[in-house]
Amino acid sequence: MSEKTTVKKIRNNPKTPRIYEPVANVWELCAHINGHGERQLFLWKDPISGEDRSMTYGELHNRIHAVAAAIDHAGLRGSRIAVTGPNSPMWIASYLGILAADCIAVPMDKDVADSEMEGFLKIVDAEAVFFDTSMFEKITGIAANCEKIKHLIMMQNDTLPEGAPAIMTTFDAWVAEGQKQVDNGYTYPEVTDTHKMAEMLFTSGTT
Repeated sequence: MSEKTTVKKIRNNPKTPRIYEPVANVWELCAHINGHGERQLFLWKDPISGEDRSMTYGELHNRIHAVAAAIDHAGLRGSRIAVTGPNSPMWIASYLGILAADCIAVPMDKDVADSEMEGFLKIVDAEAVFFDTSMFEKITGIAANCEKIKHLIMMQNDTLPEGAPAIMTTFDAWVAEGQKQVDNGYTYPEVTDTHKMAEMLFTSGTT
């Protein structure tokens, strides 16, 4: 065990060590995730089909890498990108993909009032939004009033609802485009400044 490795005992089983490898930045975190390969990471029930689904560490990393590659391909590197919706593996892949693409992540409460979310998106000059399919009408209406938004990426559904704006695509399609870029040689941006802004977070006290 290295000097930097720390061990924490699991509360209900003190004989089982949980090992945490320190990481210096999101790119190291991505490599660490990928290093666990085919070990199962998530198990959940699909909100659309109701079927049980699972995801390995390696599959999560592949999605993170593809999300980042698609962001770069869309010319969004360095931009501010929002992510909103219920907790899900897609939310995590989107959030980490935004950071790994050298962008600023703007996580938002899915239940915040439409007017407030619109105001927040305008304040940060968000150029893209990853959102859950349950928020289709809300995000469609908000985005229509935010001229800076160039891309809307809908999670949890592989087809777009009728009436979707031209700037909207599905998470699966976004990942598929990103995977093409990965296959063509895309790699994460080089780490040059680990102290610059990575996230803008609106709290209950934000005015």
